[in-house]
Amino acid sequence: QAVTDIMENNEITEARFAGIMAAVGSPFEVDTTPRQSHKSWLEKLATADFVSVRAVCRLDLDLVVNNIGYFDLLINDEATYTVAPYPDVLGPWTTN
Repeated sequence: QAVTDIMENNEITEARFAGIMAAVGSPFEVDTTPRQSHKSWLEKLATADFVSVRAVCRLDLDLVVNNIGYFDLLINDEATYTVAPYPDVLGPWTTN
């Protein structure tokens, strides 16, 4: 009987709810902190085996999975090339 009562009355106290939220965080927050630096991704790019489809796909996936985001490669203080995890973000003229 006690188990049935507990299951039917599944309310928790405000303090318990606050404790759970403090432990697990909000389900609506997304951590966008980069897990890999632009520099380390570029180092992987420099040593990638471009014959291997798997290696190229892994580089592309790293941009998204590791929250690297887009960044500009500069030559002579000018943004010459932009790296982005989603090619469409750069405009309709970008090719895949």
